[in-house]
Amino acid sequence: MNNLQLTVTFNIPDWAKWLAMDQDGSWYAYMSEPYLSTILWDSGIGDPVLLGQTAPNPDWRNELYSLEWEYE
Repeated sequence: MNNLQLTVTFNIPDWAKWLAMDQDGSWYAYMSEPYLSTILWDSGIGDPVLLGQTAPNPDWRNELYSLEWEYE
């Protein structure tokens, strides 16, 4: 088997603070930190925005990223 690494580009809204992938490979932007439900991430605050879709990842529960950076 060969390994292939791809780069995906999404247009992320300025207000977004978190990105997460759902079980089906859909990527969403969130205003507040989402929590894990059965097959997707949910924040309960505001409406997440669908950014796009990639191939599903069996480890999708670990596909949560903060967009806030801490500066020293």
